Amino acid sequence: MVKVQETTEHGIFVRIGNSRYGYIPVEEISDSFQGNPRDLFRKNDTLKAMLVVIGEGGKRLTLSLKALSSLGQKEPAQPPARRDLSFHELYRRYQKESQERLAALRKNIEAKGGEL
Repeated sequence: MVKVQETTEHGIFVRIGNSRYGYIPVEEISDSFQGNPRDLFRKNDTLKAMLVVIGEGGKRLTLSLKALSSLGQKEPAQPPARRDLSFHELYRRYQKESQERLAALRKNIEAKGGEL
């Protein structure tokens, strides 16, 4: 969930949690929306949005309302325990899991007399 901080004619600036901020461009509001976001959204409105782009350095976050509607209003599948983790922690876990899978694959292939 994100909280609207400011609306402009080009999109919506939102707060994610207590310390992160993001932007929802007008084209990511919906496929059929034609107008000014100020007409629909007010400061402190709470919205469900999906993160669609992480800019360089992880500082620019672009979100989408439209992406959720294309998923049938479902939030992306993600274990609840991971939602509170930082991007860096999630990436570190991803790297570790990938290395473990690769090691298991290598072991399996070597056991069969092959090479990777």
